[in-house]
Amino acid sequence: MEGDIKDRIKRFKSNILDEENYSIEKIINQYIVFGTPYIFKDDEEKYYNLKDKIATFFEVNQRDIFMTGSSKLGFSIAPSKLWRPIDGNPNKDSDIDIVIISDRIFDKYWKSILEYKESTIAISDDAKNHSEFLEYFFKGWLRPDKFPYKYSGSNEWFEFFREVSYKKELGARKVAAAIYREEYFFEKYHTENLKGIRNILKGKGE
Repeated sequence: MEGDIKDRIKRFKSNILDEENYSIEKIINQYIVFGTPYIFKDDEEKYYNLKDKIATFFEVNQRDIFMTGSSKLGFSIAPSKLWRPIDGNPNKDSDIDIVIISDRIFDKYWKSILEYKESTIAISDDAKNHSEFLEYFFKGWLRPDKFPYKYSGSNEWFEFFREVSYKKELGARKVAAAIYREEYFFEKYHTENLKGIRNILKGKGE
């Protein structure tokens, strides 16, 4: 593990334990929302260019787009990969995870998926995926890998992200994205996750 990433993890742990000076909201703003991602720390223009392409495709403002995950922090805070440093091998667990927060885009896909589901017969093989799609949908976010079976909107989505992924300027990494309807749902997810991490660091969790 690079010394820089070790220092970042140490600082993150220290801050999240410092409840007096670091509320969960402050942790979200400082670490997850604000700042240049770790993978672009030496070239902010690459981050701008990536966000510009995504903003153009979805017709949203760049301010509605964030990078999360290990590509942002240099290490993971996902429960299943907690503290795992970003891998130098772009083909191993180191996607560029993008979040788009837009009620307009969320509702656009919502309506499109509803119309698709009403025009097709439910497919039993898609039942598990449908259940998982609804679970995330209930929490205010859309995951494209959970889109309904043969939903046409999937093709356009994945074709675009195939085009922007694996570029040399991105370190040959895959770019993936999800949509949150509002900041509330985005913050809700990260609040619950960070509370869990705080408890783990305090020895109250596994």
